[in-house]
Amino acid sequence: QRLGDNDQDWVAMSQLAFKLDDKALAERLSVESVKRFNSGDALAWSAQLALDRKDKPLARQRFAEALKRDPDSL
Repeated sequence: QRLGDNDQDWVAMSQLAFKLDDKALAERLSVESVKRFNSGDALAWSAQLALDRKDKPLARQRFAEALKRDPDSL
């Protein structure tokens, strides 16, 4: 909640955690950003994390949802 109401902030913090090799934190932040915002960016990042976990079906689903939500940003 301290990250505020901007989906970009949540995704950026999740990406930072991932780059710092804290994949558990990256996943928690990603899950929360999808719950809170359900934005194209949050869904696309969630799909990327699913690919990292080798969960291709979930990654496809999330990318498809992201494209529906915000096709111009992807």
